[in-house]
Amino acid sequence: MKNFLRYLKHILLTVVAISVGAVIFLLLAGNKLKYDPNYHFSELLENEGPFVITRNDTVYVSYIHGNSEKGYWLEQRKVSDTTVGLSVYYGPDSSSFPIVLSPYHDIQSPPSTYETGESIFVVSDIEGNYKSFRDFLINNQVIDKKLNWTFGKGHLVLLGDFIDRGFFVNQVLYLIYRLEQDAERVGGKVHFILGNHEIMNMQGDHGYASGKYSMAASLLKLKPNQLYDPTVSFLARWLASKNTVERINNVLFAHGGLHPDFAGYRYSLDSLNNYIRRYYGEEYYPRRSASKFDDELLRSSEKSPYWYRGYFKGDIDVATIDSTLNVFEADKIVVGHTIQSHVDMLHDGRVIAVDVEHPQERWGASFPSMHSEGLLIMQGKYFRVLDTGLLEDLD
Repeated sequence: MKNFLRYLKHILLTVVAISVGAVIFLLLAGNKLKYDPNYHFSELLENEGPFVITRNDTVYVSYIHGNSEKGYWLEQRKVSDTTVGLSVYYGPDSSSFPIVLSPYHDIQSPPSTYETGESIFVVSDIEGNYKSFRDFLINNQVIDKKLNWTFGKGHLVLLGDFIDRGFFVNQVLYLIYRLEQDAERVGGKVHFILGNHEIMNMQGDHGYASGKYSMAASLLKLKPNQLYDPTVSFLARWLASKNTVERINNVLFAHGGLHPDFAGYRYSLDSLNNYIRRYYGEEYYPRRSASKFDDELLRSSEKSPYWYRGYFKGDIDVATIDSTLNVFEADKIVVGHTIQSHVDMLHDGRVIAVDVEHPQERWGASFPSMHSEGLLIMQGKYFRVLDTGLLEDLD
């Protein structure tokens, strides 16, 4: 019996030691322990919307009501006016904000290049975490507590992956849509540059989406992919108009970055964006055609500007980065996509990485705690922006 207990003790100690070692290894690798889940997605469908859907050339606006115990129902109406005022609800703090949509108007794609002497504020990879996004912008005086634009003629760059994983994708997207309108009215600009997750969803890959949105699609009598079909969903049509790479002054902005093969690319940013946009709804596959070079470079999960991760693998040098930046008359590139412990400059200042792990609403706590960060470019200087509103010099 003693031998058995001694043996059992050794097993338990071994399991504990392995578990502790695994946790330490994950923490040292930059991972975080997340615990105390806040919500189940079925609790978050009350007042969810608006879903602005086109059926047979008629636009319908729907909101979901109810809960998993009492059942769900749709509030739905036709829209015939050229503009319609709607409200977006956020359940956890029972707040809401107004938006104005023009569901029958054509949505134009933005330019690819800009020149400005104003400040540029950058954040990426929000992943459906509305509260983190909202509070970060408030604390850094991009918006006020009523969500009004307060950044003047400044430029807000949103560097992709604002959807998937989180429970509040609708709220995030509608806040961006609202801020676009507010900024334009005072001479400012919101740049929503798409990442791989926006494009994956337009291609029908919803593997990272909260089950909440599959449930919502079912209640709307849609398939999940139709929420990202530009012929069906207003938000999808708006997303499909966006770029994947833009240049402001001498700085490029892309979710992933530029593969070394871009050194041999001889087209403009407008041509690049137009080509990629044409295939937002089509999954990439290698094709035997005259455009194989462009197709792989612009759309594949290894090389495209919204998938590339080569800046963080240690096998690229500054000269190679310069050769790709020179193609688009830039000397720096700002990217998201690959999580960093802090916003930082890499490769002798050629690359600025801004993807950090933002606080996630689905988890009540994490260890170490998560904090939002962003980038501010102001008067030619580069600053790490903290969630407290403080700035740290990156130069």
